[in-house]
Amino acid sequence: MEIAKAMSAALPITKSNFLLYLACPPEFWYNKHRPELFTAPPGEEDLFTMRQGQAVEALARNWFKPSVTLQIEYQTVFQTDTLYARADVVLTNPQTGERTLVEIKSGTKVTDEYLYDLAFQCHVARENGILFDRVALLHIDNTYVRRGGLDIERLFVFADVTRQVGAMRDGTTMLIRHALDYLSKPAPTVRLHECCGKKLACPVVQMMHPGLPHYTVFHISRIDKKVLIDCLQQGIVDIKHVPETLKLSEKQRLQVRIAQSGEPHIETERIRASLNTLRYPLYFLDYETLAYAIPLYDALAPYQQMTFQWSLHIVREAGAEPEHLGFLSDGSDHPALHFVEALRAAIPPDGGSVVVWNKSFEVARNKELAAMSPQHADFLLDLNNRVYDLMEIFQKQDYAHPAFKGSYSIKNVLPVLAPHLSYEGLPIHHGMLASIHWHKLATGDLTEAERLQVMDNLRRYCGLDTLAMVEVWRVVGGCR
Repeated sequence: MEIAKAMSAALPITKSNFLLYLACPPEFWYNKHRPELFTAPPGEEDLFTMRQGQAVEALARNWFKPSVTLQIEYQTVFQTDTLYARADVVLTNPQTGERTLVEIKSGTKVTDEYLYDLAFQCHVARENGILFDRVALLHIDNTYVRRGGLDIERLFVFADVTRQVGAMRDGTTMLIRHALDYLSKPAPTVRLHECCGKKLACPVVQMMHPGLPHYTVFHISRIDKKVLIDCLQQGIVDIKHVPETLKLSEKQRLQVRIAQSGEPHIETERIRASLNTLRYPLYFLDYETLAYAIPLYDALAPYQQMTFQWSLHIVREAGAEPEHLGFLSDGSDHPALHFVEALRAAIPPDGGSVVVWNKSFEVARNKELAAMSPQHADFLLDLNNRVYDLMEIFQKQDYAHPAFKGSYSIKNVLPVLAPHLSYEGLPIHHGMLASIHWHKLATGDLTEAERLQVMDNLRRYCGLDTLAMVEVWRVVGGCR
């Protein structure tokens, strides 16, 4: 009786529940039976993703044109006692009776997850006696480039996936039965070696394995899944207990040895040789960008990294204090041209090194900006020729510290090498939040006071990124 009551409360299974079951059955079980363990208000990133999806769906509705041969129905619900699905779009030809099920997605290609989403909907519809002649995805076309107003027809791709979804019919039916059966069983337990792809980020793992060591084998950079499972099955969780016999790459073995010794590893000569390639003035440069599904301005493709802010700390000569310059678009028009013009005024063609963290990012943005602004192409490509990647010192483990935990993100390096600087307490403390807040600035209904506050927060965050590089450079420069 108790099991029956619990099952009744956990039903129905939605398509989101089903996809969660495919990804992590225990998390699916606890989400349905013990939702209070996982209920938390969505964070800013989750809300941004949800709103972006809603904006895409609202636009996509304009892709369909009703006519005498096409009736369009949105958010059609199919349900049984145990299952619930809501279709984004159902198209019906009233003359032939042909039905098409369409799912709108903000992704840029057909994925297995999307196909299972549709297969689940088809199953629930079939249980209601409804069959579809065609099944399709309407997704973003990332080859589209905006020119003038948004071209809705070109922004989306209509992908007929009838054959793929049809081939999944029996398998999906079986998986749905398995999910229902799994839900009827007692609470699952998850041993560490059985963790899903989220690893330590999985809420079920966090719930079942509190008090894990602060530095575990999960932190070993790029550890092979089989090697990780082997470790965990042997009860090796703390990185300090990893044996010399464990099969690891050279870099992984060095990370383990640093963790076990508690001492940093510093290749003084290699660092010295690397830093000696720098030429004054030094330009410590960082970009902030927004990758959004719907291109906001001309010459942008969906999800293209659009630059809207830069920060620059300049060290003109050895021993000089850094000078700070910055640019931040207010979102009132396309930021690219103003971005480049301001940057060109700040960095003369004097041969000074341009210091960045993860050069592939800035170099790629400069190439995109050069394509958008051919008149500045020579300047931008010259910048790329002058780029020095400070991150490589840490990526190559020329400077490695146990507190980095194998990471070479500046967010992990800075607290160790320059603890007097910190992102903690900043309203914006990582790049995704910067993107979200600038999107609010460009598209949101903000008061003038709110706009000024957002711009101030963005300047503080981006300015710290480049000041952090200066301080890290000073510390590693002490190795000379």
